[in-house]
Amino acid sequence: MDGLEVAAPADGKLVEKFQYRFDETRWPLVTIASPGGRDPEAIDQDSFYEEFHRFSERNERAFFVHDLRGVQRMDAARRRRFVEWAQLHSPTARKLIIGYAVVIDSKLMAGVVTAVLWLMRPPAPMRVFSNLADAEAWLFSLDSGLYPSAKAG
Repeated sequence: MDGLEVAAPADGKLVEKFQYRFDETRWPLVTIASPGGRDPEAIDQDSFYEEFHRFSERNERAFFVHDLRGVQRMDAARRRRFVEWAQLHSPTARKLIIGYAVVIDSKLMAGVVTAVLWLMRPPAPMRVFSNLADAEAWLFSLDSGLYPSAKAG
């Protein structure tokens, strides 16, 4: 689900950077894990956008669950960049995302999600949950038959 890339910043110290991977093993449920506990600088934000581009090339609709449990912060620059990217890619996301569930376990991240939603209109139905089971149940309730195989597993 995730990967690490070794990067050498200007100071010459090697840093392992988390890379996002969209887990499609339960297609049409796409699961995105986030790197709980990592500093934002140790996360390759571009890998999220690259993964979405790869997903969009499938040109098939899917449910998304983004697991943010363990994530404690997202700096303002990254939030702003995400909102700009999301607004730019909203037409594609609207066409392909049936629903987007976010799973969080901190009040701080609940505030971050709220702040992002003040800045943009989600391209699909979106809800925040405290556990994965409820998030998946809600997602599958959005579509009553288009993807019956997604309910198994």
